[in-house]
Amino acid sequence: MFKLCVGAGRANEGLRADWQRQLELAHRECGFKYIRMHGICTDDMGVYREHNVPEYRYNWQYIDELCDFLQRIALYKRAGAHYFVALGCHCDNFDLWNSKYQPWNSVNLGPQKDLIGGWANAARAQGLPFGVSIHNAISRSWYKASTGADKEGPLAGVPYDGTLTKAEGKGTWWEGYDPQDLYAQNQNPGADEAFGIKYYLRIKDLIDQYHPDLLYFDNPRTPINEQVGLSIFAHDYNTSAARHGGKVESVVTTKDLVKPAERKSVVWDIERGKSNRIEPYPWETDTCIGQWHYSIKAYEKGWYKDAPTVLTMLADIVSKNGNLLLNIPLRGDGTPDEKEIKILNDLADWMKINGECIFGTRPWVRFGEGPSTQQKAAANFNEGGEKPYTAEDIRFTQTKDGKTLYAIMLAWPKDQKIVISSLAKTNGAGTITGVELLGYAGNLSWKHEQNNLTVEVPATPPCRGPVALKITGDTMRVAPMPERPPSDPRNKATHGTATASLDSENNPASYAFDDDPGTKWVAGSSKAWLQYEFGGGAAYTVKQYVITSANDVPGRDPKDWELLGSKDGANWTTLDTKTNQSFSGRLTANTYSTTNATAYKFYRLNFTANNGSTEGGSGNLQLSEFQLRE
Repeated sequence: MFKLCVGAGRANEGLRADWQRQLELAHRECGFKYIRMHGICTDDMGVYREHNVPEYRYNWQYIDELCDFLQRIALYKRAGAHYFVALGCHCDNFDLWNSKYQPWNSVNLGPQKDLIGGWANAARAQGLPFGVSIHNAISRSWYKASTGADKEGPLAGVPYDGTLTKAEGKGTWWEGYDPQDLYAQNQNPGADEAFGIKYYLRIKDLIDQYHPDLLYFDNPRTPINEQVGLSIFAHDYNTSAARHGGKVESVVTTKDLVKPAERKSVVWDIERGKSNRIEPYPWETDTCIGQWHYSIKAYEKGWYKDAPTVLTMLADIVSKNGNLLLNIPLRGDGTPDEKEIKILNDLADWMKINGECIFGTRPWVRFGEGPSTQQKAAANFNEGGEKPYTAEDIRFTQTKDGKTLYAIMLAWPKDQKIVISSLAKTNGAGTITGVELLGYAGNLSWKHEQNNLTVEVPATPPCRGPVALKITGDTMRVAPMPERPPSDPRNKATHGTATASLDSENNPASYAFDDDPGTKWVAGSSKAWLQYEFGGGAAYTVKQYVITSANDVPGRDPKDWELLGSKDGANWTTLDTKTNQSFSGRLTANTYSTTNATAYKFYRLNFTANNGSTEGGSGNLQLSEFQLRE
């Protein structure tokens, strides 16, 4: 797997290579829920598939010989990569380096090579900073199913491999290795704490051996818990400072960061999504041209994002102070297919012409103009669904010194005319002294008028994908980063106290009232209540309330509930009852009205059902915002 990270601020482009364990299936993709080492597995639908290879076994083989690391890195660098990120450990809990604390690693098994070491040396030989992505903090939870067994079928009642012990490996290909080191499912007291300690030691070992310039954690806020996560972050930063004369040069990224203090210390990552505004601190989108891991179906069906699609996404993200972390999945032999190579070459061609409008730039006063600026709020998995871009859709970046502005056109104008209203003299724009079209050698005709800047362009664009105008003059200056948008003035739930019958440390009740859809309240059951008490003894006659869905898993959305009001927090009156409710998408606000005519100090949503999620036996419930209006 390869990730191409492109953006403003520090980031530029980088890569990620993902050498995941591959099942050697000749005629179909692997999509398993559980693996049996003796050769039978279930597919995504839970149906048994017997392999056509006699005495097939899950042998952890990657390829006969690894691809040339340097050749691979050189390809990515031509495509514009400015740093490289390799997969260190995926959710399978298998370390891809010479791990001191995980015997199940790529040096002992499979390729018997130090993959992280190989990628690190190749990246640095090409002058690229090197990063590692880590995904296995969830392994212990995700592997719980491996301790079960089928309820029907030819192996009904036969335990999955999560129950195997080291002693049972005698005479097998995995003799001498304890499956519990992989599955991490010993259900004894203290097992969770032991997993956390071992996780910390493994990542510390990774940092000490390879000194990565970037660590990507596939977790909300901190991996495992705050104690483990912050200890890892501190060790990484302290190690970096010790190696760079007291200056921290390492970068850490995680998801679901909500507080300014968090985003100052760790880079916010949005998985398959993006922000809808200029963010005050650098951030990143991580997404893929297809599916996260190599998929024959994605290849055959033409599901890849082509280069123009990637580049318009890139321009939008960079204009908001973000970076694009783009995943190019590799085949089982470690190579991209010919369609992916074409995409990389197309990116390289575009970067030769337009790279200056991306690399080393900063956001301008506004990120863009045109219909496409109306976007979904920042959230994981909010990408897609955009209307086709028009010639009115433009994104802006500027040089660090503020002397040059880039207007990146997301679509080519059929009438050969570009109109930029953001540069109207009535908006305070000063004198423009020059307008160029990157990749075009001719002179452009342009007019700077009261209501816009109008530029006439040739009939044919100089490249595929977005095209950039380079604008110089005395109007381009470094713009201050925007503050958080003001709260909705109709919302009265802004300075009180939030409580809930159930919540979590990472997703508390207060997040439902922080006027930030990027945060959420999560209860570990489909039945729970969420309560708000107005501060300063105030009471309001709430006649309208708004519930906003959270960023993932529609099954966790509220379905049935009552809205209750109370003057003392003990005696409650039912104000509204809803059943069979749903939300049309992620971060979607549903507004409800009541006939309430009484001022209450306390309001409570009493939920009795979600929209179908059953995880953990009792399901989960979540919402991102709860507003109370008079």
